[in-house]
Amino acid sequence: MDLGTTFDAAVARQPNALALVDGEIRRDFVSWQDDIRRIAGGLSVMGLKRDDRLVCVMANRYEMAALYWACQMLAAVFTPFNWRATADDVAFVLRDADPRLIAFDDAAGDSVLAALEGSGISNDILISAGGGLPGTSFADLLSSDPVTGPAGAEDNEICLMLYTSGTTGRPKGVPRSHRAERTAAASVIAHLRYQFGDSALGVMPLFHTMGIRILLCSTMINGALINMRGFNAAEALQLIEAEKINSLFLVPTMFHDMLGHDSLATTDVSTVRNVAYAGMSMTSELERRCIDLLHPKVLANYYGSSEIFTFTVCDHLDKKPGAAGWPGINQM
Repeated sequence: MDLGTTFDAAVARQPNALALVDGEIRRDFVSWQDDIRRIAGGLSVMGLKRDDRLVCVMANRYEMAALYWACQMLAAVFTPFNWRATADDVAFVLRDADPRLIAFDDAAGDSVLAALEGSGISNDILISAGGGLPGTSFADLLSSDPVTGPAGAEDNEICLMLYTSGTTGRPKGVPRSHRAERTAAASVIAHLRYQFGDSALGVMPLFHTMGIRILLCSTMINGALINMRGFNAAEALQLIEAEKINSLFLVPTMFHDMLGHDSLATTDVSTVRNVAYAGMSMTSELERRCIDLLHPKVLANYYGSSEIFTFTVCDHLDKKPGAAGWPGINQM
């Protein structure tokens, strides 16, 4: 099944379930589907078609998540990149990815506009979220005529291109197929024993495998993605309590900051059932604090999540702290 159809299946299951929260923006699945189909219609008018790449340089936000799903409706390739990157790296990715369209926001505006200087790229292929930026505004896309449904990509077609810098050289594109992405998300759901309707904190960057994984998993289980545009420990704790968040898939430094914050003692975090980390190792002491202060039913780590998903995983760190675990199921 392609990812566009995956989203429509979630709408069919629970159209009125909460799908996304981003500040004042709240969307259930059916209203978000309408937005996504309209955005896809606007992208199509701008020339985006099957197998074309849309480079997206944004901080986590509703617009970025909606563009991801709109690309899936068109069987296009969503190609996110780090909004904190230098203009030089952005320029390299624009040359390397050869995008049909480029979307960016005010968080990345300076680096993207600098990268575009002298490139010969026309404003006609730009999409902007945030005031005062050139190109088609995101609001204009929302006023477009909607597509009637997903284009129906084949399982082996590319749906996503993630750029990973590795340890040397320029950023490297990692192409991911519809089959690989669905299989990876299904693996996470199985590894972490997510339950239908579980909500997740969406603070891991959507230009990174962890952020995209959380977005896709949330849809596949009809859970809500509670977006954060940038990490702040106090705000994260407030969101956990206010939105009754069930799962946290973060990097260890974020857990360190939240568990060490003064407001933790007065914050209700009892809804958190699943805790997982990736990106770097976690000390045994921090693992112990996660157990003692969050009381999760599952505490897991992941290794090797960009090029394949996942190399190894351990879901019982309460019994075996620091373990790399076993080979992940459905490595793709």
